[in-house]
Amino acid sequence: MMSARSQQTELERIIEALIFSFFTYICYFAVFGAQLPLEWSVTLTSNGVAPFNFSVHRVRLLSLVPISVILGFVWGYVRGHDLLLKLLRKWKFTQRSSRESVWSDVFLNHRGNVQVGLGDGRSILGWLEQYAEAGDERTVFLSRAAWVADDGRTSTSRVTATCYSQKIRNQIRYVPRRRSIMSTALTLPAEVLAKYQPVIGLEVHVQLLTDSKAFCGCLNRYGGEPNTHVCPTCLGLPGALPVLNRRAVEFAVLAARAIGCEIRETSIFSRKNYFYPDSPKGYQISQFDKPIGEHGAITIPDADGQPKRIGITRLHLEEDAGKSLHDGFPDSSSRTYIDLNRCGTPLVEIVSEPDLRTPDEAFEYLTRLKEILLYTGVSDCNMEEGSLRCDANVSVMLRSDWNDRGAAFGTKAEVKNVNSFRYIRSALEYEIDRQIGILEDGGRVIQESRLWNNAEGRTFSMRSKEAAHDYRYFPEPDLPPLVVGPTWQAEILRSLPELPEARRARLIADYGLSLQDAATLTTTRAFADGFETAAKVAKNPRRVAAILTSELTPRLRAQNLDQADSPVSFAGLVLAADLAESGAISSKQLKQLLDSAFSSNEDFPAVYEREKPQQISDSSAIEAIVDEVIVANPKQVDQYRGGKKTVAAFFVGQAMRLSKGQANPALLSDLVTRKLDALGPL
Repeated sequence: MMSARSQQTELERIIEALIFSFFTYICYFAVFGAQLPLEWSVTLTSNGVAPFNFSVHRVRLLSLVPISVILGFVWGYVRGHDLLLKLLRKWKFTQRSSRESVWSDVFLNHRGNVQVGLGDGRSILGWLEQYAEAGDERTVFLSRAAWVADDGRTSTSRVTATCYSQKIRNQIRYVPRRRSIMSTALTLPAEVLAKYQPVIGLEVHVQLLTDSKAFCGCLNRYGGEPNTHVCPTCLGLPGALPVLNRRAVEFAVLAARAIGCEIRETSIFSRKNYFYPDSPKGYQISQFDKPIGEHGAITIPDADGQPKRIGITRLHLEEDAGKSLHDGFPDSSSRTYIDLNRCGTPLVEIVSEPDLRTPDEAFEYLTRLKEILLYTGVSDCNMEEGSLRCDANVSVMLRSDWNDRGAAFGTKAEVKNVNSFRYIRSALEYEIDRQIGILEDGGRVIQESRLWNNAEGRTFSMRSKEAAHDYRYFPEPDLPPLVVGPTWQAEILRSLPELPEARRARLIADYGLSLQDAATLTTTRAFADGFETAAKVAKNPRRVAAILTSELTPRLRAQNLDQADSPVSFAGLVLAADLAESGAISSKQLKQLLDSAFSSNEDFPAVYEREKPQQISDSSAIEAIVDEVIVANPKQVDQYRGGKKTVAAFFVGQAMRLSKGQANPALLSDLVTRKLDALGPL
């Protein structure tokens, strides 16, 4: 949809302002110019021509020019409302530190083009109600507002706020300005929040990692020159017929079983009819009433750490749409560009039950879901490239109604286009507080789609969904029913790997790992495979796990490296673990060797062979070092003999320094304690 600003160029606005300035000058001169003293003189020349000599108080006439220009630009260019609102904020309505009017915030940002639904009084009231959030009770008067017509085009008409009741104007209140993503929650008292129960459901779209598209042979790759990975089939040209990608079906079955879904033996493809510029066919091939997978679940920990089952309604197979590009072009203010490379990409949509109750649970659910999908290898789940996208549906209801199991959920809002799990959590936190604020003010939550704005840390209305969209589903006539019989299912499921939860339980049982270490080691399938490969040949698997989690992982994180890019291989990890286990190197020497490996980008065995640190385990050699330290520090010796036993750590540190870090720590500590105790008390 084109904005009012894009419909009228800057040049047109300036011309309009100049024209209005000219007429203002004429009117001003007509009223006040006649009162100015004018002097007229006519001089006859020898040839009888009488030139006209006009003399006037030019200063007074010219003084009208800047006044007219200013008035013209105020009305013709700024259109009144920007200046009005700035004056309101500068004068009596600015007695607030960082707070500002909802109206002034919206209108100054959008230059008067505020989409408020259908443009009638009721939709404006509804739009105001959703902004009736907690804040100052003072109202702001607004002179004009833009509206959107039924056909979706921005109207050039204006409706004045004065034509509506005082009740509507009272909806306009001050709310805090959102300047940081970290401050997304509205300021609502804890007792108010405790009155309501959030209800959250998630819709996750996952692109499948096939070589070709869902219904044609075009390359399925991210990027590329725009509109180069296309053909008549994915462009929807007449006469082109779709052919289902077998690999996409296999990936859909794997994903469905991995999240506990029942596989429907016969599923049906349907046409989902809707118009959008990046969908050239005018419909999407999807699945409606007979999806390929149903009735699954994912288990997550709740706030108390107890397992909680989140139901999954369905997993269905469909094709992706193209991509609308709104930025990055010289004329992006007035044009939208279309890239159809993504059109026809196979994806699965995973729809959860409304079983999530907090943003933290939603974050945990998405984390577990992504982990499972990565284990199966059906997708790379790259959110930056759009391989995994999530829409969140959220509503709130009174806890008293929640306790009544027969009560209906509240009116939901759908938050779209959120590109990270952290932002989804922040968006849900904001949206829950926004809806509670509306209900507390006696308003009504509107069913709509909203967009999350990272920079401002808040959601904005995208479009109303009060009327259910009729997609006019009907079976795809060019595709027969999809039959995945028992034999094919068994063949597909033979490639289903051990899933993260099952693998964690086995690692704890087989290797004696803690739950935290097992969770860290099973973050990715490759990481877990590498650990098990090393653990099977190392002397102590727990030592391998300890080095991986406490030494390698922090260094990788500090250098922003993936495990696959680590300079220390799993073979090198085994050597490090065995040397540390046998006492050949101390923990300090291990850290130094690992630091050298990362700084020089060499594997651990090469660094160890070059530096060959030797740990002193000869008790007589260590005993001589301890004796030297005791003789050199009589004051600390007296403190120890006086009962301050913690001074022993000082002697251990001094002895380790003299040994250049090569003394066996356990043997050194034991010798220090025995030597000091032998001196007896004071």
